Formats: sequence, C-alpha cells, structure tokens
Amino acid sequence: HQLVDSPSEGRTQAAEEKKSDEFDAIMQGISSLIGERNGYRERMVTITPYARQGMLQAVFKPHQIERINAFFFPENFPDKTYQQNISVMAIGSGGLFGKGFNTDSLESVKNGHFLSENDCDFIFAVVGEELGLIGCGFVILMLGLIVAECFRIASKCTDIAGKVVAGTCGTIIGTQAFINMAVALLLIPNTGIPLPFVSAGMSSLITNFIIIGLALSVGLWGRTKRRVVF
Repeated sequence: HQLVDSPSEGRTQAAEEKKSDEFDAIMQGISSLIGERNGYRERMVTITPYARQGMLQAVFKPHQIERINAFFFPENFPDKTYQQNISVMAIGSGGLFGKGFNTDSLESVKNGHFLSENDCDFIFAVVGEELGLIGCGFVILMLGLIVAECFRIASKCTDIAGKVVAGTCGTIIGTQAFINMAVALLLIPNTGIPLPFVSAGMSSLITNFIIIGLALSVGLWGRTKRRVVF
C-alpha cells in the first residue's frame, strides 16, 4: 500500500483505482464477447496501466463508463439498465398492432412515466407499444427512404463535393436512427441520441432539416451540372 500525504490525495487515488477497475471490467467484457464470436475464449485484451489511464481520460467520461459497464454486466448495475429493460418490454407488449395511438392506459410507459425520456431518447419504445410492429416498421421505412434518397442524390451528382455532402447527410440520418433504435432494443449501451424527425427537441429537428436542405440543394445543383459552392 502506498502512503498518501493528505485525505484529498487519498480520495483522488481511490477514484483513479475505481476507474481502473471499471475499465478492466469493460475490457474483459469486450474481449469475452470477441472470444465468444470468434471461438477464442482465451483471447484477452492486455493494456498497460499508463495506456489504460490515458484511454479513460481521453475517451470515456464517468457516466459513459457506467453505461458500458451496465451493458456488459447488467446484473451488477440494475439501476443503469432499467430504462432500456423497460423499453424492450414496452416494445414487446405492443405486439403486431399495438395498444392504440395515444392510449390512456396507466400501464403504458408514457402514461405511467416508466421512462424518463419517453418523448426523446426512448420514443421508439412508445411507438412500439402504441403502434406495434407495424408502426415500428413504418417509422423504419420512412427513415430508410430519406436515407436512400440522400444516397440517390449523391449517386446522381456529377460533382465530387456534392457527392460527399449528400452521402454524409444520408449517413448522419441513418446512423442516428440506427443508434436510437438499437438503444431502445438493448443492442448497444445507452447513448442519448434522439430519433431523427420523431423525437421531441427543437434543436435536433432544426439540425435534421438543415441536413435535408443540404442534400436537396445538392440535388438541384447536380441537375444543372454546376459546382457546389460553400
């Protein structure tokens, strides 16, 4: 055991040791997952203490470490996975046709306030519960068409800059949608990313409209075969 000069230094050292232990747990979970998928259970990820501390400080924040830990070891962090577990149950309870749009049932995640972000981060859970599998499929289809249109514009554009802009717009919308739905289905750790054009939030909506405007402007420029000017 190392001696510490002051109580504050001891608390700092204890906090660093706690972060180190949490990161060890994350790396063991990742390496275990890789081993299960590739058939090499014994393959482990080895990182020196200095590299480990640097990665913690440069990449992860405390709440992010907790969410990743909760994803790989949910039995040890039941309070951190509560939202996602409720989301999965809500989507499953909707069945094929759902419980009805804007249902007044107190057992729903929206009316019962079981989800703290049911109008933003976990809006897909509300869609699945009220509109069922058909409603979820419709939302996925509409977002898929938007992404496909962005890539179609990129493929039709004769200018390299226009291709990059339109392709990036489609990638941003598609990535946001995938991450939000994956979080609601407990496929990845909670990230707090809204569902494009569906989640509440004026800043997110305005940003998505700007993205779509850029893609449409590229399409207009592409038709006239002019260069995109920024």
